[in-house]
Amino acid sequence: MATQPQMKSTRDKAGAEALKSDAMRMSRGMMSARAPDIDVLWAKVMIAHHQGAIDMSQSMLRSGDEC
Repeated sequence: MATQPQMKSTRDKAGAEALKSDAMRMSRGMMSARAPDIDVLWAKVMIAHHQGAIDMSQSMLRSGDEC
């Protein structure tokens, strides 16, 4: 069984919290997308999804964490 890596510092904890917040915001954006047809809905969901990836990447850069 794999174990979770241990947080090294408060900076690590802050980075993890930022990623969690980014992921939650992305999920809310994807779930709240509304559109009259499936093509527009798909585009709106993908915009929220990709914005979430940008937000998470920026959080990783700010925290100095390495993947």
